[in-house]
Amino acid sequence: GMAFLGSLLKTARAGDPVRLMTDASGDAFGLKGFTQTWRGQDYLQELVGTGNAQVRVYHPIHKKILKGSFSRGPMSSISANHDKLIVSKDLAMTGGRNVSKDYFVDPKDRADVYRDCDAVVQGEQIANALRAGFEHEFDDVQLHYQVVPDMFGNWVKRDIELLGAHLMMDTWLNDAKPLSEAEKTALRTSPEARERQAAELLERALARLGEVGVDRAPSKSDRSSLMKHALELAGYPELHGAYRGYDIQQGMHHDVELKALDRTSAAVGEVDDIGKSLIQLATSAKERILLQNPYVVLTNDAIAALKAAGERGVKIELVTNSPASSDSALTQAFFLEDWPKLLATIPNLRIFTFTGQQKLHAKVAAADDEIAAVTSFNLDLLSAKSNGEIGVAAYSRGLTKDLRDAVARDFADPAQKVVEYTIQRDAAGKPVLDDKGDPIVTFGAEHHVSPKLWNKYKALRWIVRHARQLPAFEPIAR
Repeated sequence: GMAFLGSLLKTARAGDPVRLMTDASGDAFGLKGFTQTWRGQDYLQELVGTGNAQVRVYHPIHKKILKGSFSRGPMSSISANHDKLIVSKDLAMTGGRNVSKDYFVDPKDRADVYRDCDAVVQGEQIANALRAGFEHEFDDVQLHYQVVPDMFGNWVKRDIELLGAHLMMDTWLNDAKPLSEAEKTALRTSPEARERQAAELLERALARLGEVGVDRAPSKSDRSSLMKHALELAGYPELHGAYRGYDIQQGMHHDVELKALDRTSAAVGEVDDIGKSLIQLATSAKERILLQNPYVVLTNDAIAALKAAGERGVKIELVTNSPASSDSALTQAFFLEDWPKLLATIPNLRIFTFTGQQKLHAKVAAADDEIAAVTSFNLDLLSAKSNGEIGVAAYSRGLTKDLRDAVARDFADPAQKVVEYTIQRDAAGKPVLDDKGDPIVTFGAEHHVSPKLWNKYKALRWIVRHARQLPAFEPIAR
């Protein structure tokens, strides 16, 4: 994150305009220096202090309270901007990934990182369409806290920390000297090896500060902060040299029809392309549907569309998290309540879950072998009714194959430990129900998680059953 802000700072100082929107929920109480005035916003103020950057914090707490109480109701009061988007003149990237080590580190270096997916698109029309989705919420100043420079400039300068983090990341990703497997193992296992590597990385970055217009010596505080970042980078040897020789055009599918998908949050409440488009994708499918999503709490509309597709003979694969891999206990509790009923309700549906350490975070959908979507949209109530989301859809056999191949690799990867959840069926394939009318589970979460974890989810599921009675949960009540 610091390296990313440093890259933006370098861009703004070079004269290119920068607009950055971050959601307040990522730092709701200002503990990380990004949102609250009284706790300091020095890092973001370095950007706006260039005179060439606008930075807005989306829907901070006081705005949520006012909007929720006096404007658009409870969904507005909890709404956030969940977009993940980088866009320049004719190039854009969107998908599920946040700017954090949890999303970019190689699983060889950290087993519990997120398995995610993004799409890179090129073309002025698609870039403009995605930019318009960004501007729709960025320009609504009533929703934001706008970061402004300190009246007398930052009392604590953060430029060397940000630009130094950028230079260290640039050096680490592009280093021409490859690491041997023995060196990688040493960096993963030996604190002394990491300290030596970090010290070297820090000095190489500081020697390059002149390249980014820094003409003062780093302070003791600058060095201390940067050393923490250098130690972190040194612990991820698979990132070393990872960008060297990378070609953004490699694997690009050309002459593809693209559509920007946008949904504004409930606080704006004017645009909702994504939910409708995904339902249309299910409605148009003739042979098969692929859904890969970390959080699954389907609305009634989505269930109806998938049920109709299944009744037409469309084969449907849903890939998601289990309690062993999910980072959201509440949405997982909803899913555990729902999945047997989904299998009983939707013909031709199969459900697969990750059960390893790596967490699924990709949000993709594909119909047949022709249409694919990569978005930030979760298959839950927050994305469907509350949060702002963004993504792209493509009429492309190439992209559809890419996504299906990626899922196939997940199935083949022993680290993901993908399993299928099933219910009992009779000889004709009809679901067998128990005395209460519920499907009988033949393999589910209770068969692969620890008794302690299963007991936790049994308690959460009791809460979920009662929460469904609240008016806010009406779109998913059954």
